[in-house]
Amino acid sequence: MSCKTLKEFGIDNFRDMLREAQLQTLEHGHRNADWFVSLLKDPYNNGKYHDWYIIEDTAFATAQRFGHTFRLLTRYFDFSWYNVYPGRNLEVITPAIDILKVQLDIYDGGFVSLEYMSRKNLIKRMGQRFGKFTQRKWIVPEGMFKTCNNNSKKCWQHITYTGRNPELQSITYEKWNDLPD
Repeated sequence: MSCKTLKEFGIDNFRDMLREAQLQTLEHGHRNADWFVSLLKDPYNNGKYHDWYIIEDTAFATAQRFGHTFRLLTRYFDFSWYNVYPGRNLEVITPAIDILKVQLDIYDGGFVSLEYMSRKNLIKRMGQRFGKFTQRKWIVPEGMFKTCNNNSKKCWQHITYTGRNPELQSITYEKWNDLPD
């Protein structure tokens, strides 16, 4: 699959994809339907997002700077509703893997995060899967890591990373349980 940056793909084409993604999320009651209002106005969200990586009519994601590293596969959306990690089949290359490979060529490392305590095992499997397809070592540290400027539980997430250790605040699982929703 051919992955393009937003500049290569075109802002009008990307806005069309965003509108279609918004409709799909609203139809299916997807939890991230609120992404699209601000992204349609400004896909870079006032500089919050570095660049977009787009596979036409298939998937898109952005990268977000956190100090010296980047969160990869940020705002990942796949039109087939095919998850970043397709069950236990390690042989399937998903659009997420295609986008991740392009991002790693540009950023030479970074992290991927997942919200919710229940996804601890999933982030571990994702790290293994990413390692298989990127030929890089992916590390899953213990604890939850701060990925936004709020102290609610949703801002503290599991991460897997490759390359340099991200400079993110972390807390134990026990402290995460005491945070407000």
